[in-house]
Amino acid sequence: ITQPLIPEYCRDKLGLDGSGYAIISSVYFVGAMIASISLPYVKKYVLNSKSIFLFIVLYAFSVILFFVSPNFYVAGFMILLSGIFHAYWWAGVLLSLQIIPDERFKGRVISFFFSTLGLVGIGFIVGGFLGTKYSSFVIASASGLILFITHFALYVSSSSFRSLNSYNG
Repeated sequence: ITQPLIPEYCRDKLGLDGSGYAIISSVYFVGAMIASISLPYVKKYVLNSKSIFLFIVLYAFSVILFFVSPNFYVAGFMILLSGIFHAYWWAGVLLSLQIIPDERFKGRVISFFFSTLGLVGIGFIVGGFLGTKYSSFVIASASGLILFITHFALYVSSSSFRSLNSYNG
């Protein structure tokens, strides 16, 4: 939901032009690359249900802080952190989709998950629309709250998710 708000925030609040926005966007992916490269070294701390929950909360928090960042450097650091936390979360989610389901349902679960990725565009539309009505901080906070509630409900309601600890090293 927050992605469509980033160009406007960069232009209106941080005073950046297209090049500045491109740098901010790239920094997010640098964070994701850092997480991807470091994953084999920190996997024992990342690949469990508590970490999945923690990383989505840290991702949401860093996105919210991005939208209140007073300057390019703080914003860049927040979006770097959001890239790191999002990539760690993503790795944990994908791993849990491979571990938790019964073997006979695994293909269906993973197929369903990846088919829902096509719905990301709807979030962009919703975020862009809501961004015209409310401030980016309000939208980022609401989005973060939705992520927290969803993951908290999953953690509380699913014993198989709570017991997930995929590190065997």
